[in-house]
Amino acid sequence: MMIETIKVISILSAPFIMEKRGADSLKGIDRYEGFNVDLANALMEATNNTLKFNLEIWHSYSSAIDLILNGSADLLLADFSILAERSKKGIEFSMPFMTVGHTLMGRKAETLKENGFYFLNPVSPEVWLSVGISYLAVSILLYIIARLSPSEQIYPENETKLTFLNSFWFSLAALVGQGSEVIPRSFSSRILVACWWGFILIIVNSYTANLAAFQTVARLDIPIGSLKDLVNQNAVDFDCKKNGGVEAYLKSSKNPLQRQVYNQIQQRQNRMSRNSELIEKVRRGGFIFISGSALVKYTIQDDCSLEQIGEVFNTNNYGLVFRPDFKYKQVMNTAILGRKLITIFKDHNKTNCNCVNTF
Repeated sequence: MMIETIKVISILSAPFIMEKRGADSLKGIDRYEGFNVDLANALMEATNNTLKFNLEIWHSYSSAIDLILNGSADLLLADFSILAERSKKGIEFSMPFMTVGHTLMGRKAETLKENGFYFLNPVSPEVWLSVGISYLAVSILLYIIARLSPSEQIYPENETKLTFLNSFWFSLAALVGQGSEVIPRSFSSRILVACWWGFILIIVNSYTANLAAFQTVARLDIPIGSLKDLVNQNAVDFDCKKNGGVEAYLKSSKNPLQRQVYNQIQQRQNRMSRNSELIEKVRRGGFIFISGSALVKYTIQDDCSLEQIGEVFNTNNYGLVFRPDFKYKQVMNTAILGRKLITIFKDHNKTNCNCVNTF
């Protein structure tokens, strides 16, 4: 049986084509893994292994299309959308092998981790330190005034003197809003106590306000559930892959909302052209990544800190790209529609997932 080799080019893009660990010791298609590797194996199997794929990784979709058009490659196997304007360039598409769309990916809102010292969280450690120092200073100063003032030396037998320990007890009782048996008698000590009460009034009211706000901070995240929510806020940044398929779609879209998203994206500085960089930016928080639904679902299945936001929009199909005179087009289309390839898709859907279902 004669085996014919077909030159296939692809683009590294998770989860479709990814380089295996230790790939340096491997050759050809065995260096890679992912959905499209399974697809390539299924295509070869469906042709009774009469065709062999010589897989070569390319760097950009535009240059890959040029290779197809000039006959340097037979087949493009990648996450490439079937679009009418692309067909006008002279390439031909296969039957769709996957239906995908675009969606949003962001970091999940973090919940508050309560512990035994939760009541300390509404104000910073510096504020608590300042309150403690003020308490010590007032208590010591109150005791010094009591020792120096003649009015503090004359107490009836039924009243408690302002001793060293009683000075600390009086300041503490005032701090927590309680009374005390100790009563300052001199004018200077009463001025000091009045200032201490005013300080406590400000601290207590500030703490109460911060505590109420702090307990609801987890619910104050801006609710972003769609593109409309995304463009109507300024707190969270967002972007898509530079010169990627999402940007091309938004640019050509006639939907006013999607055009607005595109116009805002074009105002961004230092945009990124690699999915891995954008995903890492999402992990750091405060950023929304507009990406293909397949990549989003693949990413969040292993990272439970991330989530898909909203529904999938702009549903489209991925297909193989043939050069115009490729003689195995019908064979490939038949294989895609065949039972063997459908079985491969079902097996791929059973990928282990700790968080959500895969595509």
